[in-house]
Amino acid sequence: MDIFTTLTGNLGTEPDFRLTPGGMPAGSFRLATTPRLFKDGQWQDGDTTWVTVNCTWALAENMSRSLKKGDSVIVEGRLRTQNWTDANGLSRDRLIIDAVAIGHDLTRGTSTFTRSPKRERPEPAPEPADDREPSDRWEDARLAA
Repeated sequence: MDIFTTLTGNLGTEPDFRLTPGGMPAGSFRLATTPRLFKDGQWQDGDTTWVTVNCTWALAENMSRSLKKGDSVIVEGRLRTQNWTDANGLSRDRLIIDAVAIGHDLTRGTSTFTRSPKRERPEPAPEPADDREPSDRWEDARLAA
């Protein structure tokens, strides 16, 4: 099962934009989210949770052009845990959001929207022609089942 969630917070790092070896645009940043708690009659900051936000394709390109360290954002995406072993042999993990949407948090400031230029998508490759009679194609499909 997937966990889809929405987080608000501030960029703790400058956005990182790159192209994968296959040419896919990809980006990431660290998001700091700190709850405000009413404790002992006053508001205080709670413990900060750090989450890595990953994105691809147009979202990665637009993220890299729109965001900077310190910006307040809203992130929606799939929550997961990334596990690895560090150089010292210790098991590590961190929270990751595979983002499907990212935007400025307008409760914290203003923003201006600029539409991205329309990108031309490549035409799909044509399917090979099948010159057989329809009854022959049906027979092949029935035998394959």
